[in-house]
This record gives sequence, C-alpha cells and structure tokens, in this order.
Amino acid sequence: GRTKTKKKNLNPVWNETFSYEVPMKMIPPPSLVFKIFDYDIASNPDSMGVVSIPCPTTAGIVTDWYDIPRNSARNATGRIEIKIETKFITSRSLVRGNVFDLNADDPHRVGLAWDMIKGGKPVDMDVSCVAITSTGQISM
Repeated sequence: GRTKTKKKNLNPVWNETFSYEVPMKMIPPPSLVFKIFDYDIASNPDSMGVVSIPCPTTAGIVTDWYDIPRNSARNATGRIEIKIETKFITSRSLVRGNVFDLNADDPHRVGLAWDMIKGGKPVDMDVSCVAITSTGQISM
C-alpha cells in the first residue's frame, strides 16, 4: 500500500491502515518492507530510507520504533514508529459428526459453496453444510 503524501511536515503522522493476507504456506512469512520518500514538486521523490521488519509470527498488536538504517538511502537518518496487528484465521476440516467449540470472543466466518478442494475433488454439500447449536457449537 501507499500512504498519502504529508506536505511541508518534518514530523508526519499517517494513521493509515493496510491489510494483507499471507497464505499459511508462506510460513515463516516474508518481512514487511517500508520505503520512505520525500516529496518534490520539481523532481522525482528521493529515497529517505528503507526499514525491513520481520512479519510477526504470533497474534497480537506490536507498536515499536525502528531505526532507519544509514545504508538504506543517501544520508538516511531517523526513526519511524510502526504499529502491526497480526491475526490468524484457520479453516477447519469438516467431517460428518465433528463438533468444534467456538470462542465467543473471536469472529467466525462460516461459508457454504460449491467448490473444488485440493486434488480436484468436488465438495460434498452434505458434508459441507454446517449447523450451529444454541450453545455455539458447529454441528453436522
């Protein structure tokens, strides 16, 4: 993503949010790379530095200050504060008779669709139908 340009500001605050999905097969996930540029009316933007942060591998919120490496751009100096929120969404393999407890504090998505699973097998609609009991359990 790209933030909005903050003109004539030596201490910009962006407060912008970007969301990305990283497939589980990319574990460990790639690093998050933040490229910082100045704004020039008469010429192209100049790089002010690049900060590379390992993607968090646990759920939660991390807010931290990161030094801009001197070798990441000409005359690079300074620090940048970055807040990262990590969530993990897992899919359950549904088999007739399975019951899964739901945590009421976590959001849940339940989908029903005709689809092909890995290996090209069609999804059996009888197996993919989901019922939720009054106590919040997924039941089949």
